[in-house]
Amino acid sequence: AESGILPHSDFNNFILTCHLGLKIPPNNDKAWIRVGDETRYWQQDKVLIFDTSIYHSTRNDAQTDRYVLLIRFWHPDLTPTEVAALSFIFDFLNHAAMGEAAMNRFEFEQLVQGNTKSIDNNVNGKKDKTKVNSPSRKGSNDLDITIGNSKKEKDKIGRPAKGFHRGA
Repeated sequence: AESGILPHSDFNNFILTCHLGLKIPPNNDKAWIRVGDETRYWQQDKVLIFDTSIYHSTRNDAQTDRYVLLIRFWHPDLTPTEVAALSFIFDFLNHAAMGEAAMNRFEFEQLVQGNTKSIDNNVNGKKDKTKVNSPSRKGSNDLDITIGNSKKEKDKIGRPAKGFHRGA
């Protein structure tokens, strides 16, 4: 109740966010989310799907709390190779944040899965053979993670023209 989140962006247009209205103030005209220049009001048992790379903010000026279930998922325009590469990056960063034992487990899992390539790393001045995942796209050495609803809807920096997505 009587709270909000200031405009912000996560700059990750390869993930979409869904809000499912679990408990919305009655006669709701005071609890909203703004994505870009478009404002929507949460509705009980309804979803809003939006791109968090576009600046967004929320506000609830009602006297009661608003509860939404937040679900994040890969943008449907990503290729399976892009999802695999991004999954690897996020898995690596999560394990790295948990310490050396977690990194050892992560490296072992990569070896067991058979999707690794050996590279030489120079760690603290000594040579170390480290296994890393190396997903690749046929005919390309880099990944395109700039996506949108369609090529025609993208602006100059590759973001969808609108923050809310179809069906939301």
